[in-house]
Amino acid sequence: MRQRALPLILLVAVSLACALPAASGPFASPPPAGTPQDAAATRQPTPEGGLTMIEEEPPPASMVEILEANVASGEWTLEQGLIAGLKVMTGEASLTDAFGETPWTGEGTGILNLSFHYLTYGSDASARAEIERLLAIVAPPPERLLEYAEPEGTQGHRPAGLATAALLTLEECQKFFEEGFPGFPSGQKVLCLLYKEQTLGGYKARIFYPSWWTSSDPQWPYLQAAHEAVAASWNLFSTFGEMRAIDLVFTVLGDKQDPSTAAVAPGLGGAQSCQIAIYPGSLEADSEADQKSGVSLGTFKQIVAHEMFHCFQSIRFPGHTWDVVDWKINDWWGESTADYFSNLVYPTVNLEWETVPQFAIGSTKVPIFGMSYPNSIFFQHMGNTLGNQAILDLIGSLPADSLAGQRQVVSAYAGMGDFWHEFGQLFVEGRIPDTSGPFLPSVWPSGISETITAPQAKVEVGALPFTLARRILTFKNIEPLKKGWLFQTSVGEAGPPGRNSAQLAVTGSPWGALPPGISSACANAIYIFLATTTVADPDVYEATIEVKATEETACDECLIGTWDINIDSFAEYSEAPFAEMPGFYSFDAAGGLWRYRFRADGTMRGEFDFFYTYSLHQEGGDLGADITTNGKIDIDGTGEGTYLSDGLSNLTFSLVKDNVTLTDEIFINGQKLDASVFDSMSGGYGFATGGDSSIYSCDVEAGELLLNFAASAGLPPILYNRVSTDPAKP
Repeated sequence: MRQRALPLILLVAVSLACALPAASGPFASPPPAGTPQDAAATRQPTPEGGLTMIEEEPPPASMVEILEANVASGEWTLEQGLIAGLKVMTGEASLTDAFGETPWTGEGTGILNLSFHYLTYGSDASARAEIERLLAIVAPPPERLLEYAEPEGTQGHRPAGLATAALLTLEECQKFFEEGFPGFPSGQKVLCLLYKEQTLGGYKARIFYPSWWTSSDPQWPYLQAAHEAVAASWNLFSTFGEMRAIDLVFTVLGDKQDPSTAAVAPGLGGAQSCQIAIYPGSLEADSEADQKSGVSLGTFKQIVAHEMFHCFQSIRFPGHTWDVVDWKINDWWGESTADYFSNLVYPTVNLEWETVPQFAIGSTKVPIFGMSYPNSIFFQHMGNTLGNQAILDLIGSLPADSLAGQRQVVSAYAGMGDFWHEFGQLFVEGRIPDTSGPFLPSVWPSGISETITAPQAKVEVGALPFTLARRILTFKNIEPLKKGWLFQTSVGEAGPPGRNSAQLAVTGSPWGALPPGISSACANAIYIFLATTTVADPDVYEATIEVKATEETACDECLIGTWDINIDSFAEYSEAPFAEMPGFYSFDAAGGLWRYRFRADGTMRGEFDFFYTYSLHQEGGDLGADITTNGKIDIDGTGEGTYLSDGLSNLTFSLVKDNVTLTDEIFINGQKLDASVFDSMSGGYGFATGGDSSIYSCDVEAGELLLNFAASAGLPPILYNRVSTDPAKP
């Protein structure tokens, strides 16, 4: 009996589904977890739309960035820049006096790497002598420090016969710091430093700090914080590769009023100890951000973790260290991966978020090979999608002595063209998850907006390799809520291979080609356009958008608002295909949410949490017993799309993304049909894939909307009742 009835049952199920309006066309998938779920969340990338806009460029990222800019402009020689940076770290010059401006970070790692490299390869003998003098102060070797240091807790408990070290005043010890701790004749010893020691793996990690610090001093909590951060970083980074001994020194040098934080002096390639210097500028009380992160002294701890990753770099990638190659070649990944991996140690602190504005602005015109710290957002994406080992493997594959060679390797990375473009899409719409879960903040640089008006326009978007060239395209309305233009668009390409895509400025809207037809009937239509290329040579990929306003289109203001399906009308609609089969089909029940929200800007949202049930009655006749079939169809999903009204009776929906799901249950004489028989139908049911058209009528006074997706089949329209004139409200 079941085998005999099955073809008929399947035919009926498909007929029921095909009788439904093409609901999937206008609807996209819900926004990912962690994004706003506002029913009317249209993301307008303009200041008045609420998106964070950057009106002024943020400060340079680092001293190295200022140095390179001044050398490139001819204002400085390299030697002058290096000496200026080292004098900031020795305290012989303030940061603002030496560099003329304050960078985002006063970290000295890059300056130290460049200085050590110059000491080996530089051609100016007098500059080398001055650099050598300054380096001896900034980074005295651990054995020199030990002449002035003792383990904490040993004072007053020395074995008999051991000479007592002379305790010096702060002023006296300050002088030794400023001189780089010059050595003493045999048998002499003074005490300016104490150190905490811990064993990590088979190595020692020592934290040196001024001998006059006491537990009542404000600096004291940072001592324990450094001890904890060194251990946490060492333990995590050792899972990626070898780690060695660490000597961290709290120095009293530097300009105490500037934002200098820390400097690391990696040992020569094969050295067993990596030295980190912590400057007074990093010793600040817990900030509000620290408290929100849930990590006491979290910012300070992430700074230490950042420096610890520089130590890891010097061990894991010895061919890239200062004794082999100029740091400027490796700066683009050196600082940014230290930021990214430090956040793995302290996921909720998020110090690296501060460089997002720098990346937002820089990436419009500067390849990642010309940036440093801000690139952490790219490595965040790479870690999220490919894994942390992929980052380390990429770095390990880079030639150490050639930036052009590194560009070649990254350009040739498998699938890089698509990977970089997808990264750009996610960055632009603020959907790159941080290690701790939430999305990194999204900001927009000013000056990248274009307003499109009649009769025609041309927008040229040029992308250098590994930049994110983008535009906000506003297709101008003629008269709000009255009429607009139907714009015809085309995109031409020139130069090396590249990619371009566009996104409607609506939360959850997917990326695709810029639509060939865009209407501004009721309000401005806003799109985001992105162009990228990943070729190795510094050539420009050009995407040219040409637009013509072909005709005026009317706005049907009646559509704008929130509409819910009328159940009685839906029952009539579902019964219509079986009108000539009396007694065969009956509509049993329906309920839940079937809602459309039409907005003035030509976008819409659909929300489904709907079900309906039906019954089929087939008399056995000569074939045997009667068959009763009971079915239930559930429609679920929510998303975004666009619509276009001619202001008369025609309504066209453009598919944004089809993620509306349908599930069904079928019982034959009380026995549930095996799901495998009809699985292939679930979620599809003949829904159209885009460009769906409907005959419609909208009655303002009655608050009624009729949509007819199957007029040619002789089916009646479905009635929707107005819930609100505001699409943001139910």
